[in-house]
Amino acid sequence: MYGVGSFGKNNPEVNVMDWTQRTDGTLTDANIRTLFEGAGDFDTRALRCGAVTIYTYAIDGITSGGDTSDYVIRPILRHLTGDTMEKLYDLALNAVVVNSVSKPCKTLEEAAMALVNGFCVVLFPGVGALACEVKTGEKRTPSAPEVE
Repeated sequence: MYGVGSFGKNNPEVNVMDWTQRTDGTLTDANIRTLFEGAGDFDTRALRCGAVTIYTYAIDGITSGGDTSDYVIRPILRHLTGDTMEKLYDLALNAVVVNSVSKPCKTLEEAAMALVNGFCVVLFPGVGALACEVKTGEKRTPSAPEVE
């Protein structure tokens, strides 16, 4: 993610921009969107929970849209209620979002790394984020293709 990398023997070196050059490094909706702007498969959604708005992010193709809906978004919309962001975050972390792997993200870097590793990130502005694993399943098997 940082510095200069080279991909393959014949490929030229590729400069990878340090993410801190594009944002101020804080965990905000604007910074997450800035990091992934231009990525065609980057999906965002604002969710209203009473008077409070939280945000979800995922990368289509790396994550399963059906699992994101079933295990993250639907439980939040059905069961998450509260009058403060802190209360909503605590409920999501400890009761509402039930997923095989859910982990808190306190920094922008943790949230970005979760996104590129198949997690849906739910941002609770000013409090933190929750990353829920919803990776797309394997589509190939070790056996030879039936049609090609």
